[in-house]
Amino acid sequence: MNAASTIQRREVHPTALDRVALSVGNALVAWGERKSRARVVTIADREEHALRVAAAREAETALSMRDAGANYPLYRIF
Repeated sequence: MNAASTIQRREVHPTALDRVALSVGNALVAWGERKSRARVVTIADREEHALRVAAAREAETALSMRDAGANYPLYRIF
């Protein structure tokens, strides 16, 4: 038997803190999965969200064009 290989080999046991962290992490993952399954999003909610996102993108584009020097009045944005 090679003495060097037995010296380098060590058993690793998780500490109490590691076990607690793992259990808390598992509980958070399980909670998140339950929460995402419980939330039912209707088509109207998705459409409203898509409209809000599109409006925000359009406003951001208009502001950046105005800041870049385009002749874009502020009332057009809002």
